[in-house]
Amino acid sequence: MKDIPATRPFTFILTTLLAMLIWSVPLHAGPSSPGRSIVLAAAQNAQNTDASADSGTSPSATNPPPRELVDALQGALMAAMKEGDKLNYRQRYDRLSPVITRSLDLEFIARLSISKQWKDLSDEQRRRFQDTFKRLSIGTYAANFKEYEGETWQVVSDRKMPRGRVLVRSVLQLPKEKPRTFDYVLRQHKGQWRIINILVDGVSDLALKHAEYGKVMKAEGFDALIAKLDEKIAANERSDQP
Repeated sequence: MKDIPATRPFTFILTTLLAMLIWSVPLHAGPSSPGRSIVLAAAQNAQNTDASADSGTSPSATNPPPRELVDALQGALMAAMKEGDKLNYRQRYDRLSPVITRSLDLEFIARLSISKQWKDLSDEQRRRFQDTFKRLSIGTYAANFKEYEGETWQVVSDRKMPRGRVLVRSVLQLPKEKPRTFDYVLRQHKGQWRIINILVDGVSDLALKHAEYGKVMKAEGFDALIAKLDEKIAANERSDQP
């Protein structure tokens, strides 16, 4: 694993969050592009195993609507960045954990990321993978969102998608570089809105995970995938070290 520079502009943070998953897949490509095919296949598998996931739901008084949920998540990440010099990795992890688990449907994303192999896993393996995936997801945010250089995040739009889902678009303004676009895809399950995919400048986080995890599962098996994710978790935990 490459050494992490001591000072990190925000573009490095974005690159790290995507590069840790190996494969970049632009979803702006045409209907037959590999990235689009991957996401559509994963989504179809999820529908087959969870056909009622988005049905029969109603708005919850305690769960914010999509736009407010995304705004709250980004606010928490920005606060962690601004206090980066005061908080260590564990403190950032503990602070971000509640808002991340409240905002992202991590169990659903975990299942979708290995949708082809999910049916072949035992209940114990499924629980183990989802727990490891959750710790990695929170840890990645805690390890990387720790420096502030004047960035601003603003939610600019939201629109309805098929199957009752919503896409919230946000723009990240960087002091010395071009703005970055974040698209958050949310679904409502049991009255709760949660993020199930994030696209940064058109690159899908879910497609990245699906490609990498599926490749490891096919070539090396479940235990090898868990071992690789544990290595990434350990690297996150060392992120404050010089």
